[in-house]
Amino acid sequence: MNSTQITLRHPVGTSAVLSTCGARLVKLHVPDKHGILTNVVLGFSNPDHYEEFQDDLIGATVGRLAGRVENATFIRDGFTYPLTINSPPHHLHGGGEDALDRVNWEVSDQTESEVTFTHMSVNGSNGYPGNLTVTARYSLTSDMSLLIEYFATTDQTTPVNLTHHSYWNLSGANQEDLSGHVLKINALEVLDTHDLIPSGEVSSIEGTDLDYSEPSALSERPWTELDNSFISGEPGVVAELWHPGTGIRLSLTSQQPVLQVYAGKFLSPITNEDGSRVGPGLGLALEPQHVNSAISGRPELQTILLKPGMTYSNIMKFTFSSAR
Repeated sequence: MNSTQITLRHPVGTSAVLSTCGARLVKLHVPDKHGILTNVVLGFSNPDHYEEFQDDLIGATVGRLAGRVENATFIRDGFTYPLTINSPPHHLHGGGEDALDRVNWEVSDQTESEVTFTHMSVNGSNGYPGNLTVTARYSLTSDMSLLIEYFATTDQTTPVNLTHHSYWNLSGANQEDLSGHVLKINALEVLDTHDLIPSGEVSSIEGTDLDYSEPSALSERPWTELDNSFISGEPGVVAELWHPGTGIRLSLTSQQPVLQVYAGKFLSPITNEDGSRVGPGLGLALEPQHVNSAISGRPELQTILLKPGMTYSNIMKFTFSSAR
């Protein structure tokens, strides 16, 4: 794939490298407590690795449907959509070939601190109906944030549930695993699952190992197994991640009802030429989204069917600060 990398900069000191391959975030530099610019996302120094390790989805835009669809069959409002099986017997993160993370997007607009990617997912791609026009916009803002905005329109009714799949590591150059981080998730419920597929039920997590409603040191939890869908409820700050060593704090704002949190236990282990690493436990994915399965009594959690004339949106903001 002949992808292109794009660098964004903002006067507050942040910078980002993005790629047209999967409309993905490759690097994001923010200042630590000493004012030293630090990369806070996992990425590959060799661009070919993004194709070699496609299933890891590092930094990518994910869809048309993020998450798993049981038996590769999406059912909603009387419609049934047989989708591509790429995680037998299920459909995962858009279906492999021609999924949004595996195509080369076009750059439709670019400034010093913002870039907009566009892509047309054609009718029938991985079983999805309709020509879906998708926009992914990345902006560095004056409050030291990375704003990610996804929009989509269609010419036929189709399910849409997009998300972003960076793995966050605030320790500096990804030298440490996540055990030195502190995590807070503004949720008191989680989706029940079987084979990582939502069962249709939810459970309270108060007082359990999954209760991150107060800042919690990951070193004191079984964090390596994190692969859970937290019900985030009201729009606003849904999660915070902090590394005391660098002083870098991340705050995620979202309007989506669910936050998938994944510690990358299935990531392929790679050491980049600069010594930074990718692998299990080295980054935390924070993925705002809906749920592709029907959830008992909770229709507000469920993935919508996008119809002609409607515009889908998923807007998330990763805000950074640092303190001595």
